[in-house]
Amino acid sequence: MASLAGKVALITGASSGIGAATAILFAKHGAKLSLTGRNLDNLNKTKKECLKVNSDHQKIHLLQGDLFYSTEFKLCTRPSTLPGVIVTELQRRGGLDAEAYTKFLEHSRKTHALGRTGQPIEVARVIAFLASSDSSFITGATIPVDGGRHAMCPY
Repeated sequence: MASLAGKVALITGASSGIGAATAILFAKHGAKLSLTGRNLDNLNKTKKECLKVNSDHQKIHLLQGDLFYSTEFKLCTRPSTLPGVIVTELQRRGGLDAEAYTKFLEHSRKTHALGRTGQPIEVARVIAFLASSDSSFITGATIPVDGGRHAMCPY
C-alpha cells in the first residue's frame, strides 16, 4: 500500500472499534491525525497506541464529541466502506447483554459467506487503501467489507 505520509486524516469514532483500528493503521503509515470520539479516556488510549506504532508524530489532535450531529460532510464523490458484522462494542452499547451478544455473533457466522464475523483491522485496511494514492481511480463507490454478507443477505 502507498504511504499516507503527509496526508491529514480526521478519524471519527476513534475511541473504539473500527475508528480506533483505522487511527492506529493510519499512524503506522505516516498520516497526521485528528481523532474524534465520545469517550476521552478511550481516545487517549488510541492516541498512545498510535504513538507506539509511529513515534514520529509530533501531535495528535483529540476532540471529544460526536461530529455526526455537529457537521455535515460531502460524501457523494468519496469512496466509503460498508462493513458487515464487526466485533466491536456497538451492539453491547446498543443494549445487548453478554448472552444475547454471543448469540448474535453465532448467528452472524451463518449470514456471512466466510462463516465468521470481521475484525476492526480488516475494515481499517480497506479505509487506509481508499485514503492512499493506490485508490486514485475509485470515486463514489461503496466497498463491502463484510465477509460476503451482501451476497447472502441482499439489502
